[in-house]
Amino acid sequence: MGDRVHVPAALSYAAGPPTTRQLQERRDALKVSHDASLEQVSRLALDQARLSEGLGEELAGMQTDGLTLTELEARERETGILAALSRTLNRRRTVLARRSVGESLLRRYEAASQRLRESSAFCDELRLCGLDLQAQVDGLHVELGRVREDARAAAGRVVALDEAMDAIDAGASLPEGTTRAQLRERVAFDERTQAAALDLLRARERLLAQELGPARELRDTVLTLHEELSRFVLKATSAVDTSGRQIQALGMAADAPTVVAELHDSLAELGTAMQATERYVRAAQQLVGDTLPRLSAELEADQGLITGVIDAESLDRAQARALADQALRQAAEAEVAAIGSPDS
Repeated sequence: MGDRVHVPAALSYAAGPPTTRQLQERRDALKVSHDASLEQVSRLALDQARLSEGLGEELAGMQTDGLTLTELEARERETGILAALSRTLNRRRTVLARRSVGESLLRRYEAASQRLRESSAFCDELRLCGLDLQAQVDGLHVELGRVREDARAAAGRVVALDEAMDAIDAGASLPEGTTRAQLRERVAFDERTQAAALDLLRARERLLAQELGPARELRDTVLTLHEELSRFVLKATSAVDTSGRQIQALGMAADAPTVVAELHDSLAELGTAMQATERYVRAAQQLVGDTLPRLSAELEADQGLITGVIDAESLDRAQARALADQALRQAAEAEVAAIGSPDS
């Protein structure tokens, strides 16, 4: 007689008992979550494009009105008899035109300021969305860690059960109250069902690992939107406020030419902000038209690869042991890879 047969105890799973139903429910829940995140980010991108387009229109209008005002002021400074006669004949018209442009500039400034306030509030919405998406990434990492822990434990138990079968066949002493045939039936059943559970765990591991990539990309997309919009709002606010001070001074300026010249210079600085709005609009359009649909299609394809799992009745001992050895080997390789990967 050899050593006593050791039958490993049943496992307590950190991620819950692996079942086919559980795997399908988790797949469905991840799809619902991913679709909701895609919809949210798509809405945010469209809202950012709307804000940027509106602000761009106001900035362009301010620049156009500023050029008109500069031209009116230049005519007032023209010399010569004809210029003087023209000013005399058109003085009332010029005063009305200047007043109209000044009022338009003030309206444009107030509208641009309102757009910037909306953009500032929108920055906060982007920040909160980024935090929510990071929480989803964190949750996936935690769940993936638990599933991998369960998979290692399940693979180890398959190996231990296989060794117990070898011990039974080798004539090792049995636990009290059991027969060799009875114990062999019990251990063979446990090995096959444990191997099937291991396959379910590995399928869930693949599902979670494939979800991490799109979740990270969505998070990073929102972070980029937030970072770029925050920088833009700070610069645009400074430029608009500077122009606003000149616009508000127009109506009471004793030296109008000086104020108009300063306004012209400050409005010229809005060109950079206008270029930024165009970039943001293009980026938002690309995000909605290309990036988000691509992410959705990739996820659908990845989830489609995770189909059926092994039926316990179709496994023999050699297949169960091979499955366990492969799982343990891949777990070890994943641990080594994780050492140099901050995203694992």
